[in-house]
Amino acid sequence: MSNYIKELVANIYESYETGVPIEFKYDFDKIKYSIDTLIPIGLIINEIISNALKYAFQGKDKGEIYIRFTSKQSKNQTILEVKDNGIGADIDIEDLKEDSLGLELIDSLTDQLDGNFDLSTEFGFHYFFFFPPLK
Repeated sequence: MSNYIKELVANIYESYETGVPIEFKYDFDKIKYSIDTLIPIGLIINEIISNALKYAFQGKDKGEIYIRFTSKQSKNQTILEVKDNGIGADIDIEDLKEDSLGLELIDSLTDQLDGNFDLSTEFGFHYFFFFPPLK
């Protein structure tokens, strides 16, 4: 999982001309997942990182994106967290869902993995995904 996501993020970053240096920070459990899990997780991360690189850092000198993927066996869940320290937005998740095809895609992919997510936009975009144990 770690290598897959880091390579995916590096490829996305190389494809955008942000004009802003972005530092990527990662925190992953060492777990292997099936391709049926990796594809939707990769598409979710692709959408989030692409949007962050396009919009989050306008007018900023530098940026940071943090990705955490962990499996909490004691709580019987897998957590994906993706956040940036960008400009954020004064909009809630329900309004975003109405106006964003990308957020609809994220919602659909999350459902595909029987998960749910929450989003905070006050201090950059901060996504929390909760899945049952993934394979």
